[in-house]
Amino acid sequence: MSADSVAICTPGRSDDEPEPYYSPEKSYFEEKCEENSAHIAILEREILELRRAIEARMKWRRRTLRVMR
Repeated sequence: MSADSVAICTPGRSDDEPEPYYSPEKSYFEEKCEENSAHIAILEREILELRRAIEARMKWRRRTLRVMR
């Protein structure tokens, strides 16, 4: 076998196929992922605010109950 007859091929794709086209525009999936990520961040902030409000109310109730005793 001579070196001229050896061809290096990429697995899963023949060398006759063109390179896959990459679009600079975002796909529907990428847009939805970004929207969901933003929505999740907003919900996480709201949860944190609610937890802080609950903790503050619990502290206030504990103080009020101590004073009443």
